[in-house]
Amino acid sequence: MNWENLTAIEFEEARKQCDGVCVIPIGVLERHGSHLPLGTDVFTSWKLANLVAEKVPVMVFPQYYFGQIPEATHEPGTLSISLDLMIQLLDNVCEEIHRNGFNKIILFSGHGGNTFWKFFLARQLEKRRDYVVYYYFTLGDAAAAAVSDKICREKGGWGEHAGGLETATSLHLFPELCKMEKALSEAQGIPRQEHAKHFEGSGVSSPIDWYAGHPTHIDGYHGRVDAEDGRKIVEAIVNDTAIAFEKIKNDRLSLPLLKEFYDRSGK
Repeated sequence: MNWENLTAIEFEEARKQCDGVCVIPIGVLERHGSHLPLGTDVFTSWKLANLVAEKVPVMVFPQYYFGQIPEATHEPGTLSISLDLMIQLLDNVCEEIHRNGFNKIILFSGHGGNTFWKFFLARQLEKRRDYVVYYYFTLGDAAAAAVSDKICREKGGWGEHAGGLETATSLHLFPELCKMEKALSEAQGIPRQEHAKHFEGSGVSSPIDWYAGHPTHIDGYHGRVDAEDGRKIVEAIVNDTAIAFEKIKNDRLSLPLLKEFYDRSGK
């Protein structure tokens, strides 16, 4: 069920069917090689959320582009929101979703760089709330990863950004936006800078780490993956995600524990 497509009357009924669970498909606008659209992460999480909703009824919020991507502002098309504003906006959106009758909100991220989620979940403990926020990464389940890893090994794909996995899933989910004739060849390589090598394996982090290792904002090669490979990966992802969403729908522990914590904390 898509929030934005429903009439006000339909919305009331849909909320009941969803048992108060709403999914926010979160991504960013950033470069995905030379062959995938800027909105790849959001398109992926939104389409996957809708496929999962066919198995486990949940409300799917409109595509949410305002994630974390300051490391890609050197590339054309990137939209980077101030981290403070990003947190404040998402917090406001969650409050509004709750005001509309939902007490379970899933941040369904298609962008691995949305590392703010840990801070955002911790922030939920600062003041009393009558809803629970969960986080789930669209491509992060181990079982689905095993399927994609096998396909990439067979087809020569690799990497976590614009590589075999994202290319295959994109070819299946939104083929009309993929321009494979523009895809970079493996021979062109992905340049690495001395900064990344200098701290490699040391456990040291700095703000410039991603750029140091990926000045072209690419980490991967598509290999010979195709839409059928994407279908197999998406099927595995949807099955795994449906199990996770079902567990969230059946979660009767988190909200009472939150209330207990707020009471004991004097909040």
